[in-house]
Formats: sequence, structure tokens, C-alpha cells
Amino acid sequence: MHSHRPKSFRFYWLQYEVADIRTMMSKYADLDYFVFPFYVAGDEEGGGEGFQLMAYGYNHDPAGDTYSTQRDILPVYKNNALELTGPLIMSNNIVSKLEMEQAIAPSPDGVEPDYLVLIPDVTESDFVYYRFRRHLRVPNATDPQVDVPTGTVPVTSNPSPPATMAPPAP
Repeated sequence: MHSHRPKSFRFYWLQYEVADIRTMMSKYADLDYFVFPFYVAGDEEGGGEGFQLMAYGYNHDPAGDTYSTQRDILPVYKNNALELTGPLIMSNNIVSKLEMEQAIAPSPDGVEPDYLVLIPDVTESDFVYYRFRRHLRVPNATDPQVDVPTGTVPVTSNPSPPATMAPPAP
């Protein structure tokens, strides 16, 4: 007899460089959202064992939506991962441009993060989403986090577009 174990899935913690985010925003000034589809690296990339994300820009326009040609594959952060079993719903995740600007803004004491760490989690309704944490590149520091800007909250991705995605305010 074969015993049946639930299949588990590995969702990596990911690193998104602030420089890459700024490049995306400057190349695509009209972008409204950052879109994060799931990505599994191929064997040539040493992957295939877990889920990562890629990032691209999206602009909502009644005349025709547009997508950036820049695609950033987010690297694994310190090989950290969340192991999950189903049921899971894996839809694209989105973050508005405004939320991303807040995520990379200076802290109350003027410190700007060098990169964001995206930490996977799951909602009560089984959607996989990511919490964003702000980090500095400090040699030998265990967990060099940067405080969020005054008047803002830590960013989390929206895991169920287009159902909950609304056009940006004018």
C-alpha cells in the first residue's frame, strides 16, 4: 500500500532591489501597478523546486491596457521559504504604484531601503499573497530592516485581480 501525503509547495521569500523598482518606474512613467505572476525557474537556472515571482508594470487605459517589456525575476532571499499544502489559489499579485512608492520611501529618520523582501503568506480564503519588508544592505547584519515611512502601513500584495483591482484615482 502506498501512503498518501499531501503535496506541499515551496514559496520562496524574494528580494526586489529598489534600484530595479526605480528603473521600472522611470522607464514606464505611466504605469499604474506592479504585477507579480508566479515563476518557476528552469533546470538551467537551478530551479524547479519552488515558486518565485517575476515583476512587470501595467498601465490601465480605456484605449488599451499596456504592459512593460521589462520583466524582473525576483531572486530567492537567503533560501527562506514557506511550505504550504492545498487548497491554494495562485493568482497574479498586484501592488499599486502609490503603494510601491511608499514601500521604497525614506523612513522617518531619512533612511531609504536598498531592497524589499517579499514574504509569502496565505489569506483565510486560500489566496497566496506577499508581505513587503524594507531592508538595508549591511554587511554581517542578521536582519537589517528599515522602518516604514510615517503615516503609511507595511505593503502587502493584492492576490486576486481583477476581482479586487480598481482603476487608480485620477
